Amino acid sequence: MKNFILIFILGLLPIYATAQIERHKLLNEKYENNTYVYINNDTTLSRVEKFKNAKVWVAKTFTNYKEAVQLEDEDTGSIIIKGCNPLNEMIDIGVKNAYVKYDVDLLYTLSIDLRDNKFRLKFEDLAISGKKITQIGLMNKEFDVEMPITEFISKGEHFKMDIATSFSSFLNSAINMILTKDDF
Repeated sequence: MKNFILIFILGLLPIYATAQIERHKLLNEKYENNTYVYINNDTTLSRVEKFKNAKVWVAKTFTNYKEAVQLEDEDTGSIIIKGCNPLNEMIDIGVKNAYVKYDVDLLYTLSIDLRDNKFRLKFEDLAISGKKITQIGLMNKEFDVEMPITEFISKGEHFKMDIATSFSSFLNSAINMILTKDDF
């Protein structure tokens, strides 16, 4: 039984490992034109299977499927989603009881395009929207934050890390679900 489990896990490892987008690879992304594109040349599943899996991923990921999905075309294998992921960052500025906190959302339009021999996840209109709170002792100032993702990233490395962490987790969940072979 132990050998079976070990063989099963080792058998899945190459599939799981190839589907993972590592956070550090996303750190160097420039997000040109506030866009990010991921292409996977998978040939193991048909477009129909990938489409079914993508719909399941959308249903599990977004609270309101009908509100999130802007277009769903099974014939072309396309799904377009308006999405929003929270990004919360607190930065210690090196003074006792002082910090800057970003309570923002990452906004995007996600196009999922599925074919028999590949699929593409294309994030467009990447932007940040929310609040920036500066706290120094008892003094608290709050500012609205609305900017394209490239401007947000240019403000510092910690933002790149937050976005890369969010993206890698989000992308990996989509990729793994789309590539799931359901034999049930």
